[in-house]
Amino acid sequence: MWKNPITYAHMDAYANSKLANAIYGQYLSRTLDPKNITVVTYAPGFIGDTGLMNAGLLQPLVKVMVESIIWFNSWWNDIPNVISTLERSCNFICRLATEDEYVKDTGRYYSIDHIGEANPDAYDISKQDQLVAFSLRLINEAGFD
Repeated sequence: MWKNPITYAHMDAYANSKLANAIYGQYLSRTLDPKNITVVTYAPGFIGDTGLMNAGLLQPLVKVMVESIIWFNSWWNDIPNVISTLERSCNFICRLATEDEYVKDTGRYYSIDHIGEANPDAYDISKQDQLVAFSLRLINEAGFD
């Protein structure tokens, strides 16, 4: 859910930035000609070998969460796979960019290496238009043409 930019904390800001990526991807897939360009949104999942694992005070908590998720995934196959690696994510991004099977996937949302479902706000056309209008206003106010 899109949160008020005045009252959120840093983790909310991170979540909002990921949501904004999904909203903008849906906007582009709706407004660009799919014959000329394919737009997909990609969520790599939690990548344990990036900065969050080394996030100071959060490190013990994140380590326990990751180990628990890995254990549950190995024990119960119905739990969505939320953990990836940098190598796995990079390989899938390369496939999205180069393999013909993804050419007609405009508007598709991928999670780790499979088709997923973005936050419902990403598919809301009014929120897409609001985000683009807000972004253009910020660009204009910053003096970029």
